[in-house]
Amino acid sequence: MTKPTNKVDVTLGDYRALAEFRYELRRYLALSDHAARSVGLHPGQYRLLLMLKGLPDGIEPTIGNLAERLGLRHHSTVELVDRLEKRGLIHRERNERHRSFVFVRISPKGESILRRVVASRKVDLKKAGPILVKALNTLTTRRS
Repeated sequence: MTKPTNKVDVTLGDYRALAEFRYELRRYLALSDHAARSVGLHPGQYRLLLMLKGLPDGIEPTIGNLAERLGLRHHSTVELVDRLEKRGLIHRERNERHRSFVFVRISPKGESILRRVVASRKVDLKKAGPILVKALNTLTTRRS
């Protein structure tokens, strides 16, 4: 039995687009880490605050959901939450209907710090965005 092949033409332009996409993404993420540090946050703390504030509707702010979205283990996420809670940037709250569930909520102080970082990230993304979009378009546009 033969394996089905998914023949996809890969051009020099594809390599260049993917390389440029990864380069710009890496630069953007490095600048995000720097922006987080500039307000006294560890990059992982910034990512947790961002994930918490930006959760889509229908996804509860539990440790498990945050761990999944951050790509971390449960215990690592608990440690991040503990550190942020000690700083007053988030707090834990028992779910009213399901008392065994604990939700993580961002505090006003946490929102204020997060807003400062995100504002600077938007400025940088305006620069990197068009390059990222161009690279994605090159990679995803079907050629005849």
